[in-house]
Amino acid sequence: MYRCTWQQATCPREGPGGRAYFPCSFGGADALRQPSGCRRCIPPADYHQDWPPEHEIPTLYKKSSTGQHRLAAPQLVVTHSTLHRFSLHKYLAGFVLCVSWGNGAVAAAQQIPDGEGTPQVTTEVQGLTRATTDDMMREIYKDNIDADFVPWRNRTYSVRLLHEMISKLRARPHPGPYLTVIVVKNGRVYDLPLEANYGKNRVAANRVRGLVECLNNESSSSSSPFWGVVPPDTVFLITMRDHPFCPRRGHSCKVPVFSIIKRWNATTNTSHELDVLLPQFIHVYDSMAFYPWKQKYDKALMRAAIKGRMSANSTREWLTELQRRGHPGAAQMLDTGITQNDQKKRFKTKLVPEISMHEHARWKYLLATDGTTASSRLGKLLVTNSVVLKEDSVWIEYYYRSLVPNVHYVPFNKDNVLQVLKQLRSDAPRCHRTAAAAQHFAFTFLSQRSKTLYVRQALRQYNSLIPDMSDFMEVLRIAPGALERPLTLDGLLEQMSAFVASRTGGG
Repeated sequence: MYRCTWQQATCPREGPGGRAYFPCSFGGADALRQPSGCRRCIPPADYHQDWPPEHEIPTLYKKSSTGQHRLAAPQLVVTHSTLHRFSLHKYLAGFVLCVSWGNGAVAAAQQIPDGEGTPQVTTEVQGLTRATTDDMMREIYKDNIDADFVPWRNRTYSVRLLHEMISKLRARPHPGPYLTVIVVKNGRVYDLPLEANYGKNRVAANRVRGLVECLNNESSSSSSPFWGVVPPDTVFLITMRDHPFCPRRGHSCKVPVFSIIKRWNATTNTSHELDVLLPQFIHVYDSMAFYPWKQKYDKALMRAAIKGRMSANSTREWLTELQRRGHPGAAQMLDTGITQNDQKKRFKTKLVPEISMHEHARWKYLLATDGTTASSRLGKLLVTNSVVLKEDSVWIEYYYRSLVPNVHYVPFNKDNVLQVLKQLRSDAPRCHRTAAAAQHFAFTFLSQRSKTLYVRQALRQYNSLIPDMSDFMEVLRIAPGALERPLTLDGLLEQMSAFVASRTGGG
């Protein structure tokens, strides 16, 4: 759905009758593409911008009859099914009239009583800037990409080694749905799964296609968040499974392989896995969620699933049982629940309804726990103005090494979670600092464009280790002839084999 929120910080475009048009704010899966049009938002004349008494985000506010500042930006939601069907979501005070231009649909202004409302969701935050260039991303590159490539340095690799590795994997009866060869040529990205149709695994297919769609630049325009970020021509192997692919000992990875999750020792700054991590694009962190601190629930929220491959007595199970069994202080400080249970025979618990990620902003404290390995939920929690408590864990995604404990989040484990919460509840300034730092980090570095920059930089370093990659990409034909089919995995391997033979004098 598209969300239309009037903001002073958004640059308007002049429309008929001198009224201003504002680009639509949109999130979730729709952040991957531009909406067909914009919504015209007409604010009441008595709005002004100001800072609230507490450390809330600067946005549009209206003074109430008591003189207090209140959030005043209700949200118009336009669904995909029909642009004629609207629902107006409440905020804290005031009203705003939003018109869907070109569809004749008008939502009536609605007065919202003080003290009620839902979290404000916005993709633009005054005073914060997205990382949109390599220079702005340099520290992120250093903490993560450079660290991942350390074990691969001081050696050279070749297209021949890449060809050998892919060929061996291709020869397996069931290489698995998550292994995919990605080809980048002239700004276009192609996915060649090792198992046909990703073994009908929708999770694997969606993860790969999210990467491919966001890296493709052929149809990008200057209005696209990915405009101008063209990845280098290359061929690489990636696994989209929630586990690493290249163990350091006895590994069969002849060239660097990319993945989305691995283990990391924060003390030694090393890993037992050689995988180079890349972002997932199906998880979008572009929208920030705000809710007044004093109106938040004074508890730590966790809504999570128990997956089939998760180990027994996981932190998710433990936190749920801690509250259910009446541990002293747990009921007063925890709001934990399981929304899906794939291990019903072993773990008995009553399921609770899901809570949307933006609605998580209603709670002061949010618990980030591992799933089978690292959970992408962490990024979705960092965008709220709540304090994120992250479970101590060796599992990481691509950006974790840039997060600083007790700056961007508060670490916890099974033994101290209640003690940590007790300390936070008595230290509001610390909570405000931590929540603000987390949101600042997420806004700056976790946008879809920032992810695209990250992938481009990782591929540049990858190519620098394979000196003949550029020569191969010059001769690689995506569609060899007008009557021939587009590139297939077997076709790629044939061209790689011919290239290797030409370099070695064979064939």
